[in-house]
Amino acid sequence: MATITEHTIKMTEGSDVYIMRPMLLSDKTFFIETMADFPYEKTGVNSERTFDKYVYSWVMCFKDSDFPIAKGHEKVYTFIISKNDTPFCMTKLTYDNFTGTLYERDPVVAFHPSQRGKGLYRKYLDITHYWSYIQVGIEYSTYETYDKVVQIKKIQKEKGWEYIETLPAGLQNTKHIFKNTKAQYSQPSGYTFEVTKATYDLTNERYSTPAVQATYLTWDSGLS
Repeated sequence: MATITEHTIKMTEGSDVYIMRPMLLSDKTFFIETMADFPYEKTGVNSERTFDKYVYSWVMCFKDSDFPIAKGHEKVYTFIISKNDTPFCMTKLTYDNFTGTLYERDPVVAFHPSQRGKGLYRKYLDITHYWSYIQVGIEYSTYETYDKVVQIKKIQKEKGWEYIETLPAGLQNTKHIFKNTKAQYSQPSGYTFEVTKATYDLTNERYSTPAVQATYLTWDSGLS
């Protein structure tokens, strides 16, 4: 039976503990609530199907597989991030090594409505950048920001990340593409980090979305 490798990142700051772990079937309600008002560039996006796709994508990338990422390949990882056991966001990270230079391509992030406006975006950056730059070993990250998202544009400017270009963004009008690099990364002081790894069977209930189940169930599964 195929096995799935999971990575969990723990970031501690004083009495606050942040956990970034793979998104599982049990996160479906949180995901749907989080994505209910997500600024998609087109209409007709179904959050339940997107959830199924996001779980399937990362599970298939880590089916009998782990890091490092070989040249000519990519891996997708979808995480839920929490603070003191309260989940606050979902992020999908895509690691691209097609050219032999490993980088993170246009990460997706969405915050739950109940957790917005609490300053957690910077914590999201701190834990994901540690994971991507120190653990995964990327050289740089490209990032899309919609023009109307002023607070994130302010952070981009504050950090001195490189502006690449501005593109049309469908229903969201325009988006700006930025790039930050390993040379610009420095591990924030005041944090301690810990990364743990575990493996589970592909058929474990934690992954049992329709798309994942379709990879191992047969047409007559469950028939007596």
